[in-house]
Amino acid sequence: MVGEIALAVVLVSGATLMIRTLAGLKQVKPGLDPTNVLTMKTPVSGQRYETTAQVESMIRQATERIEGLPGVEYAASAISIPMEGSQWTCLFP
Repeated sequence: MVGEIALAVVLVSGATLMIRTLAGLKQVKPGLDPTNVLTMKTPVSGQRYETTAQVESMIRQATERIEGLPGVEYAASAISIPMEGSQWTCLFP
C-alpha cells in the first residue's frame, strides 16, 4: 500500500510539472513576428503536376505573382511552416 501511494505521489508530481512546463512554453516568444503574415496551402496533385519540374514552375510563378501584388513586401514558399507541427523540411525556391 505504501508503494502504491509513493508511486501515485510521483505520478501526480510529474503530471503537475509537465502542465507547468507546457503553460510556460505558451509564454515563450518563438523568435518571429507573425503580425501581418498571410499563409495558404495549395495542393499540387493531378496530371498537371506529375513531375518535380512542373511543381517547381507553379511555385515560382505563384510566388512571383504574389510578390507583385500591392502591399506585399516579401513572398516565399515552403513545404512546411515553422511552428505548424509538420515534420517536413522547408523548400525555398
